[in-house]
Amino acid sequence: MIPPPIGDSRHRTERWSARRRGAALAVFLVLTALFAYHLAVMPKALARQSSVPMASAAAAIAHVREIASRIGPRPAGSASEEAAADYVAAKLAEYGYEARKVSFVRTVGDVSASSVNVVAAMSAAMSAATLEAEAMSAATSEAAAEAMPEATAAGPASGSNLSSDAGAVLICASLDTDLPESKGANDNASGLAAMLECARVLAGSPLSDRVVFAAFGATGMGRSGSKSLVEHPEELPGGLGRIMLAVNLDSVGRGSRVALIPWGGRMALARVDLVDLMRAVGAVQGSHVRFDPTTAVLSEVRADHSPLLAAGIPAVTITTEASLPYAPEAYVPLLGDTIDSIEPASVALASEAAVAALEWAVGRDLLGRPERPYMVLSFLRWIVMIPYTVSIVAASIAVLLGVASVAVARTTLYDDLTRVRGASIPSAMATSLAVFVILAVLLWTLFLPSALVGAWRGLERPWSAYPGAFAIAGVAAGLFFSMLVSRLMGVSIREELRLPMVQISLILQMGLVGFFLAVLRVGSILPALGLLATEIALELPEGFARRFLAWTAPVPMVWLGVRAGMGVGREFLSDILGVPIILCLLVAAAALPYALEILAIVPVQRRQVSSRRSFADLLSDVPAGSIVREYRYGLGAQSSSASSRSTNPHAALVPVGLLAVITTGILFAYPSYIPENPQLVRVTQILGDSGGERIAFESTDNIRNVIMSSGGAAPRQETISTRGPRFSVPFRFNAPSVRLHATMAGTVLRAQLTAGDAMEWAVLEVVGSPDLQVIKCSRSYEVVRSDGEARVRMATAGEAGSVDVEVELSAPEGAGLRVEATGGFLRNPAGIALSGAAKHFYESNRFFLSQPVRAQ
Repeated sequence: MIPPPIGDSRHRTERWSARRRGAALAVFLVLTALFAYHLAVMPKALARQSSVPMASAAAAIAHVREIASRIGPRPAGSASEEAAADYVAAKLAEYGYEARKVSFVRTVGDVSASSVNVVAAMSAAMSAATLEAEAMSAATSEAAAEAMPEATAAGPASGSNLSSDAGAVLICASLDTDLPESKGANDNASGLAAMLECARVLAGSPLSDRVVFAAFGATGMGRSGSKSLVEHPEELPGGLGRIMLAVNLDSVGRGSRVALIPWGGRMALARVDLVDLMRAVGAVQGSHVRFDPTTAVLSEVRADHSPLLAAGIPAVTITTEASLPYAPEAYVPLLGDTIDSIEPASVALASEAAVAALEWAVGRDLLGRPERPYMVLSFLRWIVMIPYTVSIVAASIAVLLGVASVAVARTTLYDDLTRVRGASIPSAMATSLAVFVILAVLLWTLFLPSALVGAWRGLERPWSAYPGAFAIAGVAAGLFFSMLVSRLMGVSIREELRLPMVQISLILQMGLVGFFLAVLRVGSILPALGLLATEIALELPEGFARRFLAWTAPVPMVWLGVRAGMGVGREFLSDILGVPIILCLLVAAAALPYALEILAIVPVQRRQVSSRRSFADLLSDVPAGSIVREYRYGLGAQSSSASSRSTNPHAALVPVGLLAVITTGILFAYPSYIPENPQLVRVTQILGDSGGERIAFESTDNIRNVIMSSGGAAPRQETISTRGPRFSVPFRFNAPSVRLHATMAGTVLRAQLTAGDAMEWAVLEVVGSPDLQVIKCSRSYEVVRSDGEARVRMATAGEAGSVDVEVELSAPEGAGLRVEATGGFLRNPAGIALSGAAKHFYESNRFFLSQPVRAQ
């Protein structure tokens, strides 16, 4: 076989290279134009336009006060949960709705919930009055006259108006508190208040017959209330099939912006519908709706809208940005959940957002089904407008071109002096690992200011109070050390390592595209853009265009990182900054492909020197850091005018170093907390446990400069100051009497808890062997198995007098059991006064009793 002429082979190679370059460039330009288009059409701030009156912050906070302060803790199945249901039902009836309570008992696995739901819809009489008013209004305008036949055709209904065929929106919230000792002001008295405000402003409006309300019990026990309603749809007037959208209001008492939790399940909203809903809900606040990034990537969201999603009903949860109920620091069980932490305007805003969702839904003929499951992050909210198929195609093309680029990279990498020679893969991998380590170290220097201030102040985290100041100091420190390392090590690599390192970079970028395609779905377009930019840079000859595209490749991922930091919020950053090395390693791993690409494709400009110059002249022309890297010089080349210019390598280091020192030093003068951002401290009066009577202080940071004063016959004053987040002070006070009496008759255990003062909450636990089973119980319970034992836990609140429990167990005869009782009094027994600069105190009390029993 005669080999083809060299010229023909070269021609075919160049033609193939040109085609590949053209394909990559075309895809890159199309995707860039697509991004620019979506950024341009993103919805601007809209003015609220609605015929429904605006919600009242005063009325909303009155509901929160009644539920959280007067009723108090509301564990599932307790008398206080029943009282909250009575209050909600009474208010709905007062607004003209037909409300009823639906009791249920739901047992699954080790959880048995006995609770109540409240469901309501506009009553028939009120609906008829609304229709009559609408008909009278229709006679005054042609547009309304055209709509009148639809309204009058329905006519007054007998009984509940929910029998109408028109679709309805379910607005719901939860009744109970997950923690028995929590007053549940934010979680979820605020959600109930927002729901009641929706009912008030919608009463008498044309939309009143298109809304259904539900308050779910036992949400803290596996969302039993919402699951019970889904399992028994006949309990919902009008049936579950009439519901076209469910809006769950959960923890809406903190923050000035609405947040949305749209779980990306199989029955979630279609992409176009989700975008429209975002615009409608965002219109009430004049800005975009924020997503909850914590739950957006989960396969299941522990909110009351998830059972409805599983039943095939599009559903979302509305919360507010500062009270995302599933973020670690938003729920603040350590610090309490009382009414003084609630912002009335936030509750009213959430109520208006739910009304906006209702108006949007009833204005649509049909909500579409999602083409594919998708996931939405707060910093990618506009990407959901891009079809999922476009993301798959773009990622696939980028990966295919990446594979081709890996194969032919040798023919695309050229240098000013010589053609690229390959090196061993192990050497390139070792160099890549060194680059990763250097990146991680340089990133870690961003945290030096906070580390220095933290070491001086102990465990305090002033970053959370002053993120902007610490970010400026961190950037200055990171920039200084980056310049220092570049001076010592150089910014390029040995010539023979360029080829394998660019191949490693391409492989890593392809892996990044695949990872994003699996996790963030449409978000994979961003790394695909970077990969395409890398491939185009390889196709271009040495020059400005190649350098520009090489430096452009990491831009989409840098933008993604910036948006991620802004979207995830201070809660996540405050936690991750506690262990910054983890964050540094993660960011360095994400940046490694692009660092290798820039080092390989954009080498430092070589300085051409003459062979007639002295050795000292040669050294003076070598850039800083070149003693640890290899250079080759062209023989006989004349030095350029630029190479003869002398530069001071310390000219930029000195001012940047001074800036880093000054900005870091200023941080030592900053107070850790200010009145606008106070430290939260929980103060618990502990009565007669194994550690003796004492007052315990708990916080997320150091507890310093807290003044505790007590009166009485022996007044005292103490200053609490420690470098730890917990501290306790021995204290003797006259505590009310409390008594636990437990007996065992066969397999039936009876326990009675009595106290000399009103109890706000109590938890009774039966502790036994891991195989302990519950046959029957008089209360809602859950079985928790851990550490070689089983605990049957029953919570109660709002009961006057003694608390009685009867539970039948499967314990064998003679088995040893233990009954434990924990609770708190309605009034604190110790008369103390607390003060401290920029401190916010949550006061509570707790007692503990234990009694052994034996199965007979």
